[in-house]
Amino acid sequence: MNKCKTCMYWTIPDKHMGSLDIAAPLDEWENVIDADQQRKLFGHATAYCTSPSLKFYERPEKDGACVVDGSEYMANLITGEDFGCALHVSK
Repeated sequence: MNKCKTCMYWTIPDKHMGSLDIAAPLDEWENVIDADQQRKLFGHATAYCTSPSLKFYERPEKDGACVVDGSEYMANLITGEDFGCALHVSK
């Protein structure tokens, strides 16, 4: 199975999102810690899945995915780099 770390939709956004500190922690100078730095510090990296195939508050297709949150305003799917995904598209 293809993994998130090789997918074009697995990314850290340029703009701050509510849960950015979980997906991509900041260093002491408020810079986002990139995937290589995360692996050195934590043993693995995390990022956002930005696949256009993800659904929000909709029943997903058999091979799809959906995200929800309590506010119905914004939600994100955050995955570890070895999470296998049927939505994978090689970089």
